[in-house]
Amino acid sequence: MGFLRNLVSFAGKKSVSRPSAAQAVSAMASTLAEWDPLNVEHLQALSCRSLESVTHLTEHEDEKANRISTAMAFLSAFSSVLFAAYVQQFPLSRIEQMQAAKPVTMLAIGSYCVFGLYAFLLIIGVTIALWTVRPRFNVPSGWSGKGPKSFLFFEKIAETAPAQWVDAFVRHDCKHDLMAQYAKNNIFETYLIAVKIGWKVSLLRRAVLFYVPSIGFLGAWILIAAWSVCAAHSLNSAFSVKFRTPNQSATSTRDERKNATGPALPSSTGREQKRTPSTQPSTK
Repeated sequence: MGFLRNLVSFAGKKSVSRPSAAQAVSAMASTLAEWDPLNVEHLQALSCRSLESVTHLTEHEDEKANRISTAMAFLSAFSSVLFAAYVQQFPLSRIEQMQAAKPVTMLAIGSYCVFGLYAFLLIIGVTIALWTVRPRFNVPSGWSGKGPKSFLFFEKIAETAPAQWVDAFVRHDCKHDLMAQYAKNNIFETYLIAVKIGWKVSLLRRAVLFYVPSIGFLGAWILIAAWSVCAAHSLNSAFSVKFRTPNQSATSTRDERKNATGPALPSSTGREQKRTPSTQPSTK
């Protein structure tokens, strides 16, 4: 995990410095604890809008990462089909046998190197994208207190005992107090989700920085592969034998041997036997 964090940290711009989670929790908790809002209904509506906005935004970033990953998966499947066909034409085991055709040999080696760079960058980009959309919640270590720590976040609700969860609503029998607690939770968790969105956007931007050059290497590989195939087919027949498969070479060798021996000639003994009756003297 440390390697991945170091990998994604060097690509992209340096993020704006933000206060740590513990400092944010301490500052907001102290302020919200001393605050007794007056117009709670209006504040509740505004805080709900903020929470819904950041929630939709983080979902939008996840969908964007999934769309980008889907497009890259399509390109990788397409490139895999082309690469498999290219390997059949220029397998690695036969590149050493192509020394007579130096240009084609260099193109074949270069195409393998370029495709390797494409695959390397693609793997790094996919890894960062998966790291971006992995299940992760911004839960500060200092988020503690008596009773329910939150009326909204599932993890803090699940950590609360059932009796304490029910007692929290019974204790806040006043509508004003209960709405005030919800408004404070909205304000607190809106900030936590906003910090998480900044982290997601930064990682997704860095994944794209690896995707873009990988697409460029894929285009370069297609050009080099097509060039090498055309160069191989344009060679004369003396060099074309080196690009045949073993089965094709064996078949062609047998055909050449048959052509070299020529058609079978009738034996001289047979010709003499045919001429013998005509050379015997007449018995008359």
